Amino acid sequence: MHEKGYKRGSRNITAVVPTKQKHRVKRMFVPSAPDGLSSLAKIDWALRSIMKEVKNGNGNYPYGTLNIQEVIRRAGVGRTYLESKGLSKNIENSKVGCKNKIKRVIRILKGKYYYDIVDTNPVTTTLIYQKMAIDIKQKWVEAELEYIEMSNRLKAYEDGA
Repeated sequence: MHEKGYKRGSRNITAVVPTKQKHRVKRMFVPSAPDGLSSLAKIDWALRSIMKEVKNGNGNYPYGTLNIQEVIRRAGVGRTYLESKGLSKNIENSKVGCKNKIKRVIRILKGKYYYDIVDTNPVTTTLIYQKMAIDIKQKWVEAELEYIEMSNRLKAYEDGA
């Protein structure tokens, strides 16, 4: 078995997801990055596929907890890939940038992104604008409902007085 219930196959990872029953687990085949890509390209591939799955799952990640380790597993790179101990400054900076990118995308997908952060990556800026549009629509609906509720209370007060 690979780490924590993941078994590495040729192109897929078998995820062992606990169910409500005590001793039963559900096995799912989670696609991993295709061979022949660089490590950074594999991480980008994993982020794009995770974004599609979250979008198709109505905001929920279907394979458990979404964190940096999950992205690394989906990318098919080693657990220590993002560690930058004892490397040259150039490589260290690229790994720190990659880790920050993963954190930004995870924050966006979990809805904990701060919109004042400027990002030049078109994938994350698109996600930011989509999330902002959803938030604005949600606040608009809440404001309309509050207005309707207050109007009804006012009518009831005027009729009763």
